[in-house]
Amino acid sequence: MFVTALNANDHTTYDWIVNSSATQHMTFKQEWFTTYKCISPRRVFMGNDTVLKAIGKGNIKATMQVVLEIT
Repeated sequence: MFVTALNANDHTTYDWIVNSSATQHMTFKQEWFTTYKCISPRRVFMGNDTVLKAIGKGNIKATMQVVLEIT
């Protein structure tokens, strides 16, 4: 999963995109972690060749809502 943040009309929403082929998952919201441990900064390579730094690791609790639209 990967989190994206959208801001529309002064309301911020966060959507998780499920990617079952990802080897790691990340978020920028430290307060979402149920457990968290600081780590030595580590480079994370994104699909578009951008490099980010990971500074911690842990667990988050996520719930999934599935919406099926048939047209």
